[in-house]
Amino acid sequence: MKTITEFLSSLKPTETFDLNPGEYLFHQNDPSKGIFVINKGRVKLMRDSIDGNVVIIHIAQQNESLAEASLFSNQYHCHAKTDIHSQVVLYDKEQILTYLATDTALSLNFIEVLARQIQKLRLLLELRGIRAPRERIMQYLQVMVDSEQVLQIESTYKDLAIKLGMTHETLYRVLGQLEKDNMIARDENKIILRI
Repeated sequence: MKTITEFLSSLKPTETFDLNPGEYLFHQNDPSKGIFVINKGRVKLMRDSIDGNVVIIHIAQQNESLAEASLFSNQYHCHAKTDIHSQVVLYDKEQILTYLATDTALSLNFIEVLARQIQKLRLLLELRGIRAPRERIMQYLQVMVDSEQVLQIESTYKDLAIKLGMTHETLYRVLGQLEKDNMIARDENKIILRI
């Protein structure tokens, strides 16, 4: 199974964006143009809430795609903003849809990739339903560590806290307690599960 970025690599990007920290790739309600792939850096997808706050809904990393839903929408449903220097390429949605229409196997592979993304999002929703921060963090670690019991921190611990639906202070406090209890070891870029 290909990833979306592997799938798109057989197409020619229509535009390249070189973005500084704090720059927007697109805004909520902008007309949608297609799917983006991050060649370098990271992009935070954010939505304006009814109460005027901004909610981070996803953090896309290097070699990941974003705005896949734009294939079937006339506008973007969130903002996309960089927090570090980033290079992002755009693949035109008409070109992608034409490409998908030419090959059933290719279309099924694309659907499978999107289905796996939905599974990950549902996992995060399930985790947010766990009230106790310690249990939420432990469940996340048990599901997300690799075969060597290591979770690589792809951006920052603050971003991980947002993903888990808690304050970064709560995340730091609980990770400190888990480390003290010898259940994890951690450094700047990874957490090692010891159970």
